[in-house]
Amino acid sequence: MKRVVATAAVAFACLVAACSSEPDHVVLTDGTSQRIVGGTFDEADSAVVGLAINGESIGFNFFSGHCSGTLIAPNLVLTARHCVALTQGGGTQGSVVCGQTNFGFQGPGSVFRATTKAIRPNADGPDFYKGTDSVRVPESSTDICGNDIALIILEGAGVPAEEATPIIPRIDSRPEQGEPFAAIGYGLTDPNDNGSSGTRMRLDDSPVNCLGGLCGGVFGDSVKESEWLGDSQTCPGDSGGPAIDAKGRVMGVLSRGPQGCIQSVYGDVSAWKDLVMKTAIDAANLGGYEPPFWATSGSSEPPVAKPDAGPDPLGEPCTGPCSNGYQCLSSDGKSGICVPSCNPSVACPSGYSCDETQSVCVPASNPNKAGDDSGQSSGCAVAGPVRPVPWIVGVGLVALGVVLRRRRR
Repeated sequence: MKRVVATAAVAFACLVAACSSEPDHVVLTDGTSQRIVGGTFDEADSAVVGLAINGESIGFNFFSGHCSGTLIAPNLVLTARHCVALTQGGGTQGSVVCGQTNFGFQGPGSVFRATTKAIRPNADGPDFYKGTDSVRVPESSTDICGNDIALIILEGAGVPAEEATPIIPRIDSRPEQGEPFAAIGYGLTDPNDNGSSGTRMRLDDSPVNCLGGLCGGVFGDSVKESEWLGDSQTCPGDSGGPAIDAKGRVMGVLSRGPQGCIQSVYGDVSAWKDLVMKTAIDAANLGGYEPPFWATSGSSEPPVAKPDAGPDPLGEPCTGPCSNGYQCLSSDGKSGICVPSCNPSVACPSGYSCDETQSVCVPASNPNKAGDDSGQSSGCAVAGPVRPVPWIVGVGLVALGVVLRRRRR
């Protein structure tokens, strides 16, 4: 048993070293680490979290920051798979070769930590949220290319709402070529100083260069269909960090980039819609809160809030159209009361009955309501929902009635 623990400890020591170093890029990509160069200090985006590993739970005394991630639900972090698992195979000095570089040993989620602080603390403590044993990754392949995405479920209810508002994942649409995005992460701010990581930085207005499967030239097929290439200057430490679209949604997870840190390959969040949605529902059940709307609807567009209809206008005085679709019932064409419409399948409220002629509810105490046997008109008219009957028309009708009566004589 001690031998297993020791092996795991060494493996995670290697994982930290891999994600914190900057090896030479022999082929297109370095899949183990990524930094933002030329960005600005970012104190506002608290849902972009700094990740770290605490080796104590596997019997190894070390603590180190290594990656970035995005809080997409109170207790759910979206990051890169190589931030939670070792890679093996590929080119020299850790460079990625698609079809040859694969994921290997994956650590238990309990060793991972996430912080919302803009400057990542150097030691474990109350500023970090602990991962559970649940880490979700794609099961279809271990190839790093096209499968570099992971989800870490945090303990309990996760990060309080007053500390960070989760970022909506863009699960319902792919990025578009030329679309601008913001790159955010905790990577190196000086490519020549390995100690310059750990500060959250943001670089705005980077364009999407091409979508996976459509990137030609030197990139060939090294950008897979579930990925896209962006023009952001990311390098070691930014791995797992988000690409944020113009609506503030995360549409990409940083995977790797070419030599010189001049471009970046991102995992397309929408390509993993089912995995993200299912994990979010599981995280909500574990955290004891309602799943976010996108996890149940499959849409990244927030539902449109229904406007407040206001108080029920039933019986309120009126001289024209009423609120809530009610109509103005008037006996003199000048003023009346607000009443709802009715029909044989839509009943009237208590104290009202349906005037089937006008299809509106009238007070039950009205002696001239529909069905009255007096033979007289009720004298009540509806001032329609568009506008009331002008008073001058009413006067004209009265005058016409007088003339007609005189003629009958």
